[in-house]
Amino acid sequence: AFCGEDSDWGDEAEALLSESDKLASVRGPRFPFSRIFELGGHAWETDGAFFILVTSTDGGFPQFQPLEVHRIGDRNNYGSGGILKEGPYRGLLIQNGIITNPAGMEVAYRVLGATADEDDDISARHLWHVAQPGHFSENRPLGNIARGILDFWDTREGRDSVKHQMIIDGRLTLIEANATGTANAMKEYFDADSPTPSGTSTEVVEKGHVRYIKTGASITPFQTNRPSDQWMKFDEKIVAAGFYGMGWRAEMLDLSNLAGAATRGFQDIINTTIYAEYNAMRPYVIRARQYQIAKHIQRGDIKASDEWMK
Repeated sequence: AFCGEDSDWGDEAEALLSESDKLASVRGPRFPFSRIFELGGHAWETDGAFFILVTSTDGGFPQFQPLEVHRIGDRNNYGSGGILKEGPYRGLLIQNGIITNPAGMEVAYRVLGATADEDDDISARHLWHVAQPGHFSENRPLGNIARGILDFWDTREGRDSVKHQMIIDGRLTLIEANATGTANAMKEYFDADSPTPSGTSTEVVEKGHVRYIKTGASITPFQTNRPSDQWMKFDEKIVAAGFYGMGWRAEMLDLSNLAGAATRGFQDIINTTIYAEYNAMRPYVIRARQYQIAKHIQRGDIKASDEWMK
């Protein structure tokens, strides 16, 4: 929103930006201005950062080219740092594709092309590194999901195992105990039996099976209690630990678990996380807005104003 005093100019600028936002990305209308930063927020959770290249069309129309972190790097494996031997940034340190001056300030980034000859070092004035550093010397922060990834991995392993068990359970329809532990010999002329790897005879009944065991003759339905309540509660705890590591709460997936004071505590934690990410993203959004307005003024799409930065 416009924060200046010339409301007429502000209304005109906001209307212009509303139209300009539809083609804010070089990739076309599928990635409007709001979508760029929405996907950027997702990238913070998974990749730790993203990059925005500010550019324009031949006619000077302002646009942005978002880049994922894997597009920034180097081919000399300078993961621990190396000194550039040539180019405009010769003598400076490059680490993970980020070029820094002696004070550690990021001055340029190496955008990887299809081949080494197409790699390009772009100034930080035109390519923005949108990130939330975790400590002072960090140049490529990890995604927030890294703090909960082991818990989420355990969740996947546990759920896969239980799903396989439930599939097996679902195929066992009846258990027939008889003196021979095999199917009735006369039935073999009419129904095909398929032995299991252990040699136990199993007869297919549509999508279920009949298992034969050797004991006194009886027929009982197969029953299972998987997934058990105990396992479900354990799974919930693992999921909660993963979300907590990311700064979020698992209650977002099921608000029915909240009541009274717990709801207020949950809201406070979630709002704190959202506000922190908002404050970290906000300077880049403002910078992008100012770039758009400046370019539109240069094009003559809107008159100049002393309050253009507001």
